[in-house]
Amino acid sequence: MGDAPDSARRGRSLRNLLFVWENFDTQPQFEQLKAHDPASALVIVNPQWLLQTRQTPPGVRIPSVRAWFYTRSARLFYALYPFYLVESILRTFFAFAWLRLARRVRLVNVIVINPYQGSGLVVMRRLGLIRNLIYIGGDWFANTSERRGIWSRLGQRAVHPWFDRWMVSNADCTIDMSENISRCRDAHWGRALARRQRVMKTSASWLATGSEDGAGRRTWLFLGLVRPDSGVDLLLEALALPESAGARLRLIGPASEERERLLGAARARGLGPRIDVHGFTERREFPDLTRDCLFGANLITRGGSYTTNSIPAKVFDYMQFGLPSLCTEHVGAVAQTIVASRTGLVIPATPQDVCRAAREIEADFAAWRRSIRAHIELQREATLVHELI
Repeated sequence: MGDAPDSARRGRSLRNLLFVWENFDTQPQFEQLKAHDPASALVIVNPQWLLQTRQTPPGVRIPSVRAWFYTRSARLFYALYPFYLVESILRTFFAFAWLRLARRVRLVNVIVINPYQGSGLVVMRRLGLIRNLIYIGGDWFANTSERRGIWSRLGQRAVHPWFDRWMVSNADCTIDMSENISRCRDAHWGRALARRQRVMKTSASWLATGSEDGAGRRTWLFLGLVRPDSGVDLLLEALALPESAGARLRLIGPASEERERLLGAARARGLGPRIDVHGFTERREFPDLTRDCLFGANLITRGGSYTTNSIPAKVFDYMQFGLPSLCTEHVGAVAQTIVASRTGLVIPATPQDVCRAAREIEADFAAWRRSIRAHIELQREATLVHELI
C-alpha cells in the first residue's frame, strides 16, 4: 500500500494502537479491536526487536522500530543485552514521539504488551502525548533469559520486576492474563500498585493445517527458547527409545547455549538426522511447519520455573494449530485446563511417559483435534480488550 498524501496522514486520530513484543498470537484481540473501531493499529516486534508486523488504518504510517544493531549470535546478544535494552526503549520512544509530534497523529489508547518497550511510552503519557496507556502485564516476574551470569540474575530478580512496577504504577489500566499474576505482583511489593486492574481471558484463532486423522504426523514440536528446565532433554531421551522409531523432533525458537549443548549430545548419539532446528520463525510460516506435527511439548521439569505461575504462550500456539499439548504439572494452573478440556495430556517427566503419551495421541488424533477446536470456539466468549479500557 502506497503512502497517503501528507495532508491525509497529518492530524489523524489513532484510537487504539496495540504494540506487542512477540508473544502468543494477538491477532484475535486485534481483530476484535478493529471490529469495535476500524481505526486501530497493530505493531509486533520479535525478541530482538526487529519489526515483524505492522497493520495500520489508511492514512496512518507508523515509523520503523527496527533495531539499530542486530546479531543472530546468542552469546553476543546475551553479552550486549543491556545495550539492546536501553536502545530499544529509546528507539520506541522516538518512533512514537515522531508519530505524535511530527505527523500529528493523536494517540488515544496505546496498549502495550512488554514493560521494557512500554517504559518509554510512560514518558509520553506523562507529557500528555498519549491520552490512555494500557499495560497488558503478561508474565510479570518472568524474564526469558536463561539463568546464567549476572544479566540473568539482575533481569529476573530486579530489572523485570522494577520495569513492571514502573508500568503498572503509571498505566491508566493494567490488564493481567490471570488472577495469579496480579496476586504474585501485589504480594511481591506488599501492596496493590495498579490504578485500575483487570483480568483478561485470552482467545485464540483456529489456524490448523494438515491431516485431521493424524496420518503422516510423526513429528514432535517444541516451540520457544530452550532453557535447562524446558524438558527438551526428555524429548531427546524419548526419541532415542525403540518405542519412538520413526518419530522426529522439531525445535522452533531463538538459539541458546542449552539448545546447542543438547543438540551436540543428541548428534553424538546419532539422533541428528531426526531433529529439525529452526531459528526465530515468523508466524506466517507456522502452518507449514506444524502440518506434520503430532503434538506440542511444554515439559517443564521443575516447580521453581517461572512458567509455573505464568501463562505459557506455547500452549496457545499449539492449540491454534490443532496440536494437543504434552505438559507436566509444572506448567501451573493451565495444566488443569488442559486436562478438563481434553486439549492435551499432563504426564510425569520421564522419557517413557513421553512415548506412551505420543502413542495415545496418535491412536485417536481426530478426537483430540475436535476437542481442541471445541475449546477454541468456547474461548471466543473471552473478554474483549475494548471492554476493559
